[in-house]
Amino acid sequence: MSSLNLSAKAYFELTKPAVSALLALGGLAGGFLAFSRTDLWKILAATLITYIAASGINSVTNYIDKDIDSIMDRTKKRPLPSGRIYPPIKALYFGIALIALSCALADIFSIYSTLWILVGVLFDPILYNYLTKRVTAWNIVIGSFAGGAPVFVVWSAVTNKPFAIQPFLLYMLIILWTPIHIWSIAIKYKDDYVRAHVPMLPVVVSERKVAIIINVFTVTMFIISWLLYYYLSMPLIYLILLIALSLILLGYSLNMTRKLTKESAFSLFKLTNIYLAIVFLVIIIAEVLK
Repeated sequence: MSSLNLSAKAYFELTKPAVSALLALGGLAGGFLAFSRTDLWKILAATLITYIAASGINSVTNYIDKDIDSIMDRTKKRPLPSGRIYPPIKALYFGIALIALSCALADIFSIYSTLWILVGVLFDPILYNYLTKRVTAWNIVIGSFAGGAPVFVVWSAVTNKPFAIQPFLLYMLIILWTPIHIWSIAIKYKDDYVRAHVPMLPVVVSERKVAIIINVFTVTMFIISWLLYYYLSMPLIYLILLIALSLILLGYSLNMTRKLTKESAFSLFKLTNIYLAIVFLVIIIAEVLK
């Protein structure tokens, strides 16, 4: 493989494409909350912009976390700690360029979309990775406010409005989902976080307490799912699907509490990705078929 291809692959990995894709899917779901067939091109264009923004933000967070990533077994093969992008400052410039591009493109549709991208920048690389990740066990709760921003990026591009209750409920669902997702993998890789001196919640308090907190978050997500059904006026079948998904997630969460192992925590982590993707798809399908 040529050095150019290897370099392109490294920069692609730097953007955390799977994470960026899930965030963009959340943006797509947000756009479909304001769905009309004449606005479909706006939804798709804004979703692409969201993917670009998420890729830029992830590139910046990789730069900020490069020293931590070099210590942790799970992350030491990433492009920066492995030396595939050198000097590391290139990753920062690359990420800033993608963020700037996404903001410029979003502004074509709505200044509010641009502002929501900046909310993602504020809460993820700045407040989470740079300021709180190494300081407080509640770091990811702060960072979770970035995860829901894509919903409003695309919704605002379609409506040219800053806020409404429907996208806010989806935003809240993602905020509640994020700590469950991160804390479950932090249990699996607790030794990594200890070695890197990162005070994730499972490092600071007992894993049993973390499991109980995860259960609370999961139950709260169930309530938000019901509110989404109510405010979106979905057909009953979609409520049944959302309830079934929430109960499956809660079942995995309770099983982890009962049988607390790295394997049960990792099973919950993997399910959270599937859960959120399906919720987004359910919302998109429900809105299209209205």
